[in-house]
Formats: sequence, C-alpha cells, structure tokens
Amino acid sequence: MKQYLVYIFLPLMTWAQTDEVNPVPPLLRNLEATNPRVAASAARSLGVIFSPGGRSGEEVKQVTDTLMETLGATSANVRRESASALGAMLSTAALSTLKETVKDADYTVAIAAATAVRKILPVEDARVYLKEIAGDPAETVQIAAYDAMVEIAGPNDAAFMVQGLGAGNWRIQANSVRGLERSIQAGARPESEVFDQVADLLGNDVSNVAEASLHLLARVRHPDAMRAVIAASDAEGANGWRTRMYAVRTIYNMGYPRMRDGLPAVIRQLGNPTANVVSEARGVLNWLRSERKMHQRDIFPLLLTELEAAEEDHTRAGIMSEMNHDIPSQQMSRVAKVASNALEQGLENKAVWAVRAHAINLLAWSENTMAIENIATCVGDDVPNVRQNAGNALSRLWSHCTEEQKAKVAPILQPHLVDTRDWRKTSIAARNSGYYPSTEAIAPLVKLLSHGVQNVRNGAAQSLINMVQHKDAAYRGSVETTLLPELNATDLSWEQGVRVLGALQNSANVELLTRILGRGNWRAQENGARATIQLVNANKLENKALNDVLIRNAQSTILQVQEASNDALRALAK
Repeated sequence: MKQYLVYIFLPLMTWAQTDEVNPVPPLLRNLEATNPRVAASAARSLGVIFSPGGRSGEEVKQVTDTLMETLGATSANVRRESASALGAMLSTAALSTLKETVKDADYTVAIAAATAVRKILPVEDARVYLKEIAGDPAETVQIAAYDAMVEIAGPNDAAFMVQGLGAGNWRIQANSVRGLERSIQAGARPESEVFDQVADLLGNDVSNVAEASLHLLARVRHPDAMRAVIAASDAEGANGWRTRMYAVRTIYNMGYPRMRDGLPAVIRQLGNPTANVVSEARGVLNWLRSERKMHQRDIFPLLLTELEAAEEDHTRAGIMSEMNHDIPSQQMSRVAKVASNALEQGLENKAVWAVRAHAINLLAWSENTMAIENIATCVGDDVPNVRQNAGNALSRLWSHCTEEQKAKVAPILQPHLVDTRDWRKTSIAARNSGYYPSTEAIAPLVKLLSHGVQNVRNGAAQSLINMVQHKDAAYRGSVETTLLPELNATDLSWEQGVRVLGALQNSANVELLTRILGRGNWRAQENGARATIQLVNANKLENKALNDVLIRNAQSTILQVQEASNDALRALAK
C-alpha cells in the first residue's frame, strides 16, 4: 500500500511544488509510471483533455506519440485506456497503430482499438473496415469488429449482423443482436427467418444474449417479431424452459395492447413443468389485472379457449388454476363441459391430482351437476386438496341436483361413513350425507356422533339435522328412532347428538335433554341450551327440572355455557 501511494502522489506533489498550471507534463510523466493504475488513469485524462473542443497545439503530437507507445505496455488496462484516448482525440496519425492493436490478445483492448478506429474514420470507411476484420480468424478481432459496429449499424448492415447470430462466442452474438436491432430501426427489412434466429437466442445460457434478443423482439414493431416469440414459447430441448421463460417475458415487454396477440401463448405456459416459466406467465396476467389493462372477464374467454384446446394434463391444471370463481354466466356451460371431461380423465390418472382439484372447483362455481357422481367419488381421494374441493362442491351443488342425482351420490358416500380408518374422508362424507339423504346413512351417522374427532361429530350431526328437516317426514322418524337409543346408551354422543335432539322439536324428549344438560361436558351443555330454545319455539314447556338445570348452568365458569343457558331461560320465560 505504501509503494502504491508513492506512485500515485509523487508526480502530483512535484507538480504542486513547481506551480505548474499545465496538467499535460505531469500526466505524461504519470503515463510512464510503473503502476498500471496510474498510467491508465493518465491515458484516460489525456484523452478527455485533447478530445475535439479541448486542448490543442504543439503538445498534440507528443501526447499522440506517447499514447501510441503505451499501446505496447504490458498492462492490458493501460493498453485499453491508451487506445480509447486516441479514439477520443480522433487521432488520424494513430490509425495504423490502432489497427495493429485490434489484433491484441486481450479482447477488451481489441474492442477499444476497433472502437477508436471507428471514431476516427469516416462512417462508411469504418463500416468497410470493421466488416473486413470480422473475417479475421482470431476470435478477439471478431469480437472487436461486432462490438464497434453496433453504434454505426445502418439499414445495409443487417446482413452482416445476421452472420454473427450463429457465432460460437456469446459476445459476438449479443452485439450482433444489438446491431441488428439498430439496423432494423434504421429501416432494414430482414427476412422472417431472421426473427426466428433471434428468438432462438432467447434460450441462450448467457443472459446478455437473451436480454439483447428480448430487447430486439420487444422493441422492433414487426409482425414477424410476435410470430417468432410465440413459436419460441413452445420450444423444447435442454434449454427449452429458458427459451419459454424469455418468450413470455418478451411478450410482457411488448406492452399493452401489443401483447394481446401473444396472450394465448402466455396462457399455455401456466401448466409448464418449470416453476420459473409459470411464474412469468402468472406475472403477465396479474399485471394486466392490477394495472386494469384487462379485466378478468376479458381474460377469461382466452383462458377457456386454451383450456378447451389443451391436450396435456399439466396444461389443463395450470389454466384452470387461473380461472377464479368469477365465471361469466354465458360461459358456464362451456366451463362445465371442459371441466367435466378433465375430471373424468383425471380419475383415470391418479398422478394428475391438480387436474381433479381444479376441475371440481370449476364445476362447483359453474353450478353444474353433470359430473356430480365423479365429484362424490373424489371424497375418497388420497390427495387432501382433491377431497376437500370435492366436499365443498357437494355442499354447493346439492340444491341444483335432481332427486335422481342425489340418490346416486348417497351410495358413493356410504362406505366412508362405515369405514372410518381415515377420519378426513369420513368427515367430508358425514358433512355431506344430509344433502344427499338415504335411510341407509342414518345408522352410521348416529354412530359417528361418538367418534373421537370433532370434525366427524360435527358433520354427522349436521347431516342428521338436514334429514330431520327434509320434506320427506319418513327421514325424521327414522332419525329419531335411531338416535334416542344411542343417546341413552353413551354420553359420548351427547355433545353433538343433543343438537339433533333439538332439531326434532319433540317435547317427549325433554327428560333426556335435561339429563344431558345436567351431566354432559361444557359443549354438550352449550348445545343442549341451544336445543332447548328449539323445543320451546315449537312447544309450550313448563318443566321445573329443565328450568333448574338451566339456572345452574347459567352460573357456569364457561362463558359459552352461561350465554346459551341465559338465552334458553329467556325463551322459557316468555
């Protein structure tokens, strides 16, 4: 560090001590310093000072000669800054030396030299020169030629830039794309195949190349640009996912409304196996919604069209996941049809659970019952998302079902009421059996009132209540006949069974109700008090034992029991 400080500051100190006002002599001394950083900095400063409009005079030749000498320095940093300085000075005297420097083994030096030659020569002569050296066998020279050509690329240079697209070096490819974009913006009209070549580079391993290609395709307003991007969105192979990701990103960068033609291609990527691609696709759709460029009702028809045309399961699942609950009424039948077909195919392939889950969800919100039996079958699915969606769909669709459809669903749910090894399946079946009633389900449901899982007990009680309230009075009688022996046999059934007892509204059951209120746990006491209100609403009750137990429960330390008991006492006091 001490040696470094000496190299940097010693020349400056000399300058300050001699009171020189001309910065050129000390900069020239710095240019000969053994520290590469000092010499490179001096070269850069001299280039700025002697650039057009800056310092001129007799010193120009000395500076030019010194800079040309430093083009042979051992440090690539010094050679690069010296070449750049000569280019900034527009030094015609250094042309031949700079052309030799273009052959430097360091590509950064070669680029600086080629750029300097481009600045010094007239534009047309520079084009001829750069195209000529692009044929040099040395890769560093080729890199320099294409890099320097970007800034002056005109409409007649498009063919030259296209040649570089297939180069093995990514720097040449990136600059070829940049130069080609400039040529097209200047008026070049390349063949349609050229846009395909550029789109192929979207999947390049080097992001510089991919980003340059994206920029060209997104900014050049040519019909073949969108066509090539859409084609690239279906790319396959090892780098296929990267090409698809950048294709979607390109469509986004095209902006609205130009991107509209590419939205079907974006939608098809929703089911891509690669998360990066899916994320890009969802990002485009979310941007359209959040920025209010398109409403969901405008996007929905596009989603539906692609869903109908989709052949692969992952594509179906991805598209359906974006079709939220807001289904336009005029498209409900189309949605139901395609979702029904997807569900049927999903049942054949257990691995594609996402298809089943999303198809069931769409069927529920389209209020269509054409696949109600397949939905019921999914209550026994081993994937939680699928069976949960199936349960929710059954709860939503029962009111749209015919009696014949309900009768077909009941036997499908029945086995899960009997075989309780998986309480999750049993819970869903128990919750929905009341919507699809059958006398065969009553006994298993009553048994489930004593089940060890709260969800199962709750579901069984609610279904029994639904049957009690069924328009067919036969269900009410069957429930009561089966329920009373169970409540008398075990207090495990009291907690939820008392809810059913209240729904029956039979004053003959007051004694049993009073016993549950007096001996049951706090949940049984709370539900019992609510059941009392139902009985009072349907019957004129004057029962001292019931009144006394409610007064006692109103003093409970459990707030829920207190509130329910007081509500029941209020009902009795009317």
